[in-house]
Amino acid sequence: MTEHELAELFHTTVGLIRKGIRETRKDGLPVRVGAEILENGLLEEVYDTETVLAVSFRIQSGHAAMFRRWLAGKVLQKECDMMSVFVSIGHGTGC
Repeated sequence: MTEHELAELFHTTVGLIRKGIRETRKDGLPVRVGAEILENGLLEEVYDTETVLAVSFRIQSGHAAMFRRWLAGKVLQKECDMMSVFVSIGHGTGC
């Protein structure tokens, strides 16, 4: 996602997104960047999913909080799915 897309997603400013990215880098976390060519021929940086997640925890907006809750729900759902698979695999093996 681009800085502008992140700002729109989290309902904040591009300046705060850039600050979050700088802080992420400063903390030593990897920030992976690609590039996207815009219609006007300029390049815009595109950040990977891990960077988006890290930045979401640095932005204090209602939409960023909703994103974090959505993310936590997905992680918990995945853990429950994995747990039920684990239980069903272990059932009846005699262990």
